[in-house]
Amino acid sequence: MDANKRSYLLASVMCVVILGADAKIIQPAPATPPTCGQSQSPRVTVGAGIAMNEFPWTALIGYEKPSGAMEFLCGAALIHKRYVVTAAHCIVSIPSGWKVNRVRLGEWDLSKSPDCEGDLCAPTPIDVNVERIIAHPEFTKGGKTAINDIALIRFDRDVTFSEMVHPVCLPTTALVQNADNEAGLAYSSGWGRTVAMLQSDRKQKIVMNIKNPTDCTAAYEPFGVDIQTTQLCVADSGNLDACRIDAGAPLMREIEGAWYLLGVASFGPKHCATNKIPDVYTKVLEYTNWIQDNIN
Repeated sequence: MDANKRSYLLASVMCVVILGADAKIIQPAPATPPTCGQSQSPRVTVGAGIAMNEFPWTALIGYEKPSGAMEFLCGAALIHKRYVVTAAHCIVSIPSGWKVNRVRLGEWDLSKSPDCEGDLCAPTPIDVNVERIIAHPEFTKGGKTAINDIALIRFDRDVTFSEMVHPVCLPTTALVQNADNEAGLAYSSGWGRTVAMLQSDRKQKIVMNIKNPTDCTAAYEPFGVDIQTTQLCVADSGNLDACRIDAGAPLMREIEGAWYLLGVASFGPKHCATNKIPDVYTKVLEYTNWIQDNIN
C-alpha cells in the first residue's frame, strides 16, 4: 500500500495492534459534515478494484434458507441510520421458504475475516436484524421487466456511522435533480451477487454510462419490454455487461463533493457476453417523496 493511501485511511481514525506487531485496525468514527455521501478514498478510478472504505453505504442483504443456512445475495444502499434502499424484487420475488433475515454493513471481502488491505485491517462488518420490509405498493414483475422495483428495509436498531459505514445522499436537491444527471458517467458497486448467480467475494465498482432513453427503448423493444420514465438504462463503460453487480445495488455519482444515489439495479441481461443490451435501474429521483414519507 502506498503512503498516500495509508495516510488518508489513518487520518481520521485511531489504529491499534490486533494481528501481530504490524497489523492495524480502523476504529469506528463519527461521520463528518456533510452527513451523507462521503467516500474516503482520495480518487475513484476506472476498474473493478475498490478500496476497503470506498462507497461505505454499499450493503448486502442476508437470506435465511429453509435449511437454516444464511446467504448474502442482493445489494442495497444505506440512506439512514435505520434504513437501506434496495430492489423490491429482492424481497418479494425470492425462492419459496427463503426469508430476508439481516443486512450487512461495512463489508469488503466475504471470503476473509478480518478484511485487510496491506497491513491495514477493517473492523468486523455489522450485521443488523430486519424489523420491517416496505416494498413499493405498485411494484409489479413479469417476464423480463419489473416496474416500481424499489423497497426499504428498516433495521431493529440504529447504526453508528463510521468510515466504513456511511449513508449515501438521496437526490433531493435542485442541483442533483438537474436533467444533466440523467446522462453521462456514474458508478455502481456491489459483490456481483443475485438470486440467480454468484460471482465476486470482494466488493467491486463498475464505471457505468447512463444511456439515452430512446436508445434504451430501442434495445428492449425486441423483447417486448417497455422502458418507463421511472427507470434509467446504463451500460458498462468498458463494454462489459454489469451482471457482476448485485440486484438492488446502488448507482451513484459524485456532485460537488458528495455522492448521490441515482438508481437501484433492477434487471438486465443474464449473461456477461450480452454487452449491447443495457441494464435497467430504478430511477431513485422519482421515488424520493415515497422514501421520505416512509422513513418519516
